[in-house]
Amino acid sequence: MVPSSTDNSEYLRPLNLVLKSTICAPKLVIDDDYVQKQYCENDLNMTQIAKLLNTSRHKIKASLARSGVEFNLSWKQKEALRHKKYGYKRERKKTVEHKAEQRAINTIKEMRGKGLSYQEIADILHQMKVPTKTSGKRWSKGMVRNIWVKSF
Repeated sequence: MVPSSTDNSEYLRPLNLVLKSTICAPKLVIDDDYVQKQYCENDLNMTQIAKLLNTSRHKIKASLARSGVEFNLSWKQKEALRHKKYGYKRERKKTVEHKAEQRAINTIKEMRGKGLSYQEIADILHQMKVPTKTSGKRWSKGMVRNIWVKSF
């Protein structure tokens, strides 16, 4: 629900600062609670709230971050997150197992079970020419560790 009045000064509070010049107007701080209510309860996006309060979208985002609000992801961001996991790929709008990457995951589990370090596993995978998710990149111990941790 958007307030009907066009003067939204009641949702802005002045910052207690000593002004060095009489030319400057007092700096206003956005009421984080009001912004959070508009974003979460009234389903307004950051641009709509910024227009409502005559401020920038970046200040609204900063206000929401201070309140601890998690931002809604766009469909492009959600789509990118869906198929980033090693061992899976997207086919016909569904996530399916990537057979070659699944074999690499099983190899990592085997080697880790034998007591090899992450760096030793990375070196072996590189020698075996097993492709990484970003083909062309060399295997690193961090990649191996992330796959190991996320595979359970």
